[in-house]
Amino acid sequence: MEQLQSSLRPFRRWVVAVGVAAAALSIAGTAQAQERGPYPPPYGWERHHRGPPPGYWHHRPPPPGYYYGAPPVVVAPPPPVYYAPPPPVVYSAPGLNIVIPIR
Repeated sequence: MEQLQSSLRPFRRWVVAVGVAAAALSIAGTAQAQERGPYPPPYGWERHHRGPPPGYWHHRPPPPGYYYGAPPVVVAPPPPVYYAPPPPVVYSAPGLNIVIPIR
């Protein structure tokens, strides 16, 4: 055990430096996340940024009024279909020709 400790002694400063750097990065990341706030920015920001990574909301939907990416696609209703008017009713008999148009 003592031999292991003596062989790791030259690396002690390096291990401490890595630990301090990791702690500093963690604290900086936490401060940046708190600065951003829990909600995404309003529309306009998303046009230049693709939004949060998957799992950002942890299976919770974002608050209403906020979304990422392009605006929702609005599907227009199909245009109305116009049918031709029905043909007029023709009463015909020998010697009789009466046309009654239907309105």
